[in-house]
Amino acid sequence: MMNANAMASGVTNDAALYATAVKDLVQVVGAAAFTELAAPPARFSEDFGDYQKLVPGVFFFLGLSNTARGITAMPHDATFNVDEASIAFGIRAMAAVVVGRLSAVEIGRGAVTR
Repeated sequence: MMNANAMASGVTNDAALYATAVKDLVQVVGAAAFTELAAPPARFSEDFGDYQKLVPGVFFFLGLSNTARGITAMPHDATFNVDEASIAFGIRAMAAVVVGRLSAVEIGRGAVTR
């Protein structure tokens, strides 16, 4: 049996990027739409940590559930489904993070500097 956790790096958000991303998210979607998790959901599996070894990053979960419609399963579950209304919300949220980050850096002569 393969131990996947031994092969994939853990996801660790860059503290400074996380702080600014949360600020930008909350500004666009509102504080009530943002929940900080104390731990990843059960059966969480992600290789994003391998990217974070090379480039600092921030990982967020986008809630795609709608309990009123019976859409509650997590990714990698056989009954996984998506409330498609959440997709537009996710686009707005991630666009806020991207615009916030681009606003925070200085672009000069084809290179991005901090």
